[in-house]
Amino acid sequence: MNIDLLKYKIAILVHVVCPLLIGLAIYYFASSIAFTHLIKNHFADGLWAYAFISAILLIWERQVNWFWIGCVVVVAFLFECFQYLHLLPGTGDVFDFIVYLSCILLGLLSNYINLKLK
Repeated sequence: MNIDLLKYKIAILVHVVCPLLIGLAIYYFASSIAFTHLIKNHFADGLWAYAFISAILLIWERQVNWFWIGCVVVVAFLFECFQYLHLLPGTGDVFDFIVYLSCILLGLLSNYINLKLK
């Protein structure tokens, strides 16, 4: 197997699959485990945003394409707006959007660090 392909698969596993699985586990076990309010209601959403931005960056071979980055931010914003308007289940929350933005920035930072380590 090509070493670059192996690195790509590991990056997908670490930066996309693992955050999604951890977020899913938080949602699944939230009622049976005493998670704090922050973890139960916001951290899982942040993991989703991190995985989303990481997937976009990996698709674009770690090159920052501001159009797609903007699309991720707009989707996160609309998701919260639609919850606020009761068009989607959940509670529209400004703090959720702040968590989304923070995790998107964390994903961009992680991408930048990975580029510098190459």
